[in-house]
Amino acid sequence: MRLITRICAATLLITIGQLAMAAATTIAMPSVAKVGQNVEATGQGHVAGELVNLRLTFGNGQVSTAAVTADAQGKFKYSVMPPVVGKAVVQVLDAQGNQTAAATAVVTP
Repeated sequence: MRLITRICAATLLITIGQLAMAAATTIAMPSVAKVGQNVEATGQGHVAGELVNLRLTFGNGQVSTAAVTADAQGKFKYSVMPPVVGKAVVQVLDAQGNQTAAATAVVTP
């Protein structure tokens, strides 16, 4: 019985640790970008190997999605090329499609 209790306690601690990491998700990218120029969005706070879902929204209303895999440190990079002047927003989504972090750039000609 003690062995089972210890295994369950260890599993609970690992699970709680992973949830805490997911709650600390961040994303950043330059605040200004140019149309047709690659902009790198970087994020952290994920479990190593985790699939990170992104939603990209541009000034013309165009919306697309992408997925990247977090590296061994729980970080990711994604390169985006804004197609139009306006705003470019990159959102990190959880498994249910809810935003957990976002970054915005003003896109100029």
